[in-house]
Amino acid sequence: MTGHAQDHHHQDGHRDPPNFPIQEGRAIWGFLLAFLAYWLSHRFVYVENDPGALARASARGERVEWSSFDKFYKQAPTLFLQPSNHEELIGILREAAASNQTVKVVGSGHSWTPIGLTDGVMLNLDKFNKVLSIDASAKTVTVQAGIRIRDLSAALAAHDPPLALRNTGVLDRQSLAGALATGTHGTGIRYKIMSADVVALELVTAGGNVLRGSRRDPDPAMRDMFEAAVLHLGALGVLTEVSMEVVEAFSVIKRNRLLPLNTVLSTLPALAAGVDHLLVWFIPYTGRAQLMESLRIPPTKVPPTHDWGDSRKHCQNFGSTSGDEASAAQ
Repeated sequence: MTGHAQDHHHQDGHRDPPNFPIQEGRAIWGFLLAFLAYWLSHRFVYVENDPGALARASARGERVEWSSFDKFYKQAPTLFLQPSNHEELIGILREAAASNQTVKVVGSGHSWTPIGLTDGVMLNLDKFNKVLSIDASAKTVTVQAGIRIRDLSAALAAHDPPLALRNTGVLDRQSLAGALATGTHGTGIRYKIMSADVVALELVTAGGNVLRGSRRDPDPAMRDMFEAAVLHLGALGVLTEVSMEVVEAFSVIKRNRLLPLNTVLSTLPALAAGVDHLLVWFIPYTGRAQLMESLRIPPTKVPPTHDWGDSRKHCQNFGSTSGDEASAAQ
């Protein structure tokens, strides 16, 4: 999707795979482990909750269970709620505070930690999903924080001129609030975490107070709040609105190659400096590593595909290939 310079598992479709030396039968275990990781990613990575269904069931008094994307973390909260507006959200927070209940906000569940778990009140902000404004001259976008990254990227791509997020993580299914709260990042030494692109935000505290702060806020207290809230780990309140810097739309071209691990380790700074994005996968027991390198180029219109298992294609998160590994950030 638009502007995603994420890194993922794609083989170069124009190259014959090299032969690996099998030393004492150990190399086969490396490939088995790699295959297992590949299979698990297909099996679990896109398994998500249906927040709307959970909220409706909870409203009927039914016991519901929320889980992380990999089903590793599970929790049955006292209530699972999905507010539609600020008034509902503030009412929920004040009632929870009055009854001394913990409140946690959950999105897609794409975290490797139990950060969203609570036996108190779980909130989901999928209804806080509007694009409020896009300023192409200032290169900023203001959105409700529950928007999914895929939807924000699509809105930026459809803008005239097309725009994009500067950098994201691997998946576009995350809510923007969740991605910021957990320090989501892409790869590449030229790019910071997503939170670094936030210029202003709105936060609702546990007591129902609405705070607004910005990077250059004249009020030092609000600047401090802003600096803490851009990566708040769900501990400061509920992020409801975000303004972010964006960039002109771009595409990426990708190259995958296998190199000796010692070569990669000894030349890693130069390898990272030579591309916009670099991801290195060590293949156990082979002495080899797979490099996934990406360069940003002007936009290329190529139809995206969801089939990232096909070595000739790229998944929607990156766009798609054209000729020799061109990936469109449309």
